[in-house]
Amino acid sequence: MLRFRTAAILCAVFVVLGAVISGAGASDGLGKLGAVNALPGSFTVALSAALTVYTMTKWGLPVSTTQAVVGGIVGWNVFSDSPTDLASLTQIAGTWVASPILGALICFVMLFIVQNVFEQQVFVLSSNSHAETKP
Repeated sequence: MLRFRTAAILCAVFVVLGAVISGAGASDGLGKLGAVNALPGSFTVALSAALTVYTMTKWGLPVSTTQAVVGGIVGWNVFSDSPTDLASLTQIAGTWVASPILGALICFVMLFIVQNVFEQQVFVLSSNSHAETKP
C-alpha cells in the first residue's frame, strides 16, 4: 500500500508529464472547435466552465472540466454568431463515450493478467454478488 505523500507525488509527476507530452493535442482540438478570439470571450469561457464545475460538484454530480470548457466554447460561438466545427465536436463527444469503455477493457485485461498469469487473486464474488477485495 502506498502512503498518501508517495501517491500524491506520483500523481503530480504523471499529470505534469501528460500535460507536457500531449497537452498541445488537447489545446489544438479545442482550438478547432471554434475561435474564441476576444479577451472577454476567453474570460467568459473560463468563468462559465469554472461555475459549471463548481455547481455540479456542489450538487454531487460527476463533472469533467473538458466538458465544461467545450460547453463554454460552444456557448461563446452561439453568442458571438461564430461557427462551431461539428466534426471536432463529434470527435470530442466520441472520446467521452469511448474513454470509459476503453478504460474498462484495459482494466479487465490487466485484472485477467494479474489473476491468471501471476496467479494472484484480486477479488472474489461473494454470495450477495458484491465484489470483496482481498489483501
